[in-house]
Amino acid sequence: MQKPQHECGIFGVYFPGEDVSRLTFYGLYALQHRGQESVGIAVSKNAKIKAHKKMGFVREFFDQDITRLKGDIAVGHTRYSNTGGSSLINAQPAIYGNIAIAENGNLVNPEALRRKLAKFGYHPSYDKNGKCSSDGELIAQAIHSQKGDGIVEKIKNAAARDLKGAYSLTILADNALIGVKDPLGFWPLCLGKLNNKGYALASESCALDVIGAKYLRELEPGEVLTIDKNGTRSHFLPNTPKRQSARCSFDINYFLRPDSLLATGARAYEVREKLGQVLARKNRLDADVVIEIPNSGQFGAIGYAQASGIPLKVGFIKNSYIGRTFISPDQRIRQLGVKLKLNPIPRVIAGKKIILVDDSIVRGTSSRQITEQLFKIGAKEVHWRSTFPQVTNPCFFGIDIGTNDELISASKTPRQVAKELGATSVVFNTLEDFLEAVGLNPKTACTGCITGVYPINLPHRERNKFALEVAE
Repeated sequence: MQKPQHECGIFGVYFPGEDVSRLTFYGLYALQHRGQESVGIAVSKNAKIKAHKKMGFVREFFDQDITRLKGDIAVGHTRYSNTGGSSLINAQPAIYGNIAIAENGNLVNPEALRRKLAKFGYHPSYDKNGKCSSDGELIAQAIHSQKGDGIVEKIKNAAARDLKGAYSLTILADNALIGVKDPLGFWPLCLGKLNNKGYALASESCALDVIGAKYLRELEPGEVLTIDKNGTRSHFLPNTPKRQSARCSFDINYFLRPDSLLATGARAYEVREKLGQVLARKNRLDADVVIEIPNSGQFGAIGYAQASGIPLKVGFIKNSYIGRTFISPDQRIRQLGVKLKLNPIPRVIAGKKIILVDDSIVRGTSSRQITEQLFKIGAKEVHWRSTFPQVTNPCFFGIDIGTNDELISASKTPRQVAKELGATSVVFNTLEDFLEAVGLNPKTACTGCITGVYPINLPHRERNKFALEVAE
C-alpha cells in the first residue's frame, strides 16, 4: 500500500547504572513503524557522547553494537527521510559538540537557517556520499551557536530566533536528558517513569510499555523538560502561545500504533473504531460485506461493521515478508507495493457489494489498483470509505504528503474521486466529525492538509521549495 510517510520516531532514557542502550534499542523496536530507513542510538557518560547508526531496520543493530554503547543517558531515532536524502550521513541522532539530538518533524526555514549559521562557521557534515541535509544536525548547530547560561537557555534562544516549524526532540547535553516540543506541539512526545530513579521519553506510549515504564503524561506544547540527577523540571519556550496548539490530525488517524495513548487518555484504536462508526451512521449503505485495507483500515472497519450491522470479513491476505514497500521514497517502487503486498480472496469478493474501509485516500494510486483488482475477480460494487477527511493540500511539517498535483482530492469532489478510482462511490468523514471523534478542535489541531490553512505562516518561496524537495 502506498501511504504518506512520517519523519521519525524518537526515544530517550535517563537511568544511571542501567543498560540504557539496550532499553533504547527495545524502545526503538516499538517505534519502527514511524521510520524504516535508518536507526541510531547515542549514549552519554560523564558528558561524553558515543553513538552508533545504521541504515535499515532496528534489527540491523547487533548485540555487539549495543554492548559498546555504555552510558547513563541515551537517545535513539528511527528515520524516514522527508526532505533530507536517504543516506547514513543523515541518520540520527545528530551530534554537534556536546549535544546529541533525535528529531521528529520538519523545519520550514532550513535554507535560511543554513545561510545564517554559515556566517558563524557552522557547516553541514560530509561523508563519501555527500553532505548532511537533515534538520537534526541543523537544530543541533542552532542550539550550539546560542549564547546562554546552560543548555535550557540555549534551547529557548534557538527556538525564539532560529527554529521555525514543527519538531519534537530528545536531547543529550550537560549530563541531562531533555525533551522539547515546538510551541504549537505538532508531534507527540510522552514521559514515562522507570522504577524510582529512571525516566523515559518516547514518541508514543507503546515504547514505554515495552521497557516497563509507567506512562505519566504527554509533554505540553512549547515544553522543555529536563531530566537529571535532581529529577524533572519543566520550562517553556518564550514564543509558546496560550490556549492554542496544532497537534497533527493525520498522525492520530494513521501513524500512531493502535495501542498508543492519546493525550485525552484514549487509545488510538478506540478513536479509529469511533471514526468508522461515524462513517457508517452518517452514510447508510446497503452492502454485503465490510473489508479492511490491511492494516491501516483495521479498526475503522471494525467500527463501521459494528455500527452498520454489515458483516466484517477478511478480504485480503497480506504478505508480511516484503516489508513496508510503500515507505520507499521512490514513487515507482511505491506503485508496485500494492501488487506485492495484498492478495484479494475471490470467494469473499465475487458477486458482492463491497465496502472498503481505509484510514485515508491521499494519492489514490493504490486505491485505484485495488478497485481494479476487485472488479476483475467479480465484485458487484466497490465502495470506499475513508475515516480521514479529504486531503487537499501538502504537509510542510513532517509528513510526506506530496504536492498538490499528486493529491487525488486536491481539486475533486468525492464523486469525482470515485470516478478517478473506478469505484462505485467514495465517502470521507467530515472535518467536524473527525475532530469531535478524536477529541480535538480547530484551535488544538493542525488541519492544514485538509483545509489549506496552516498554523504557521509559510512564505511563498518556502512553500514552493518544500514542494520541490518532496517531489524529488
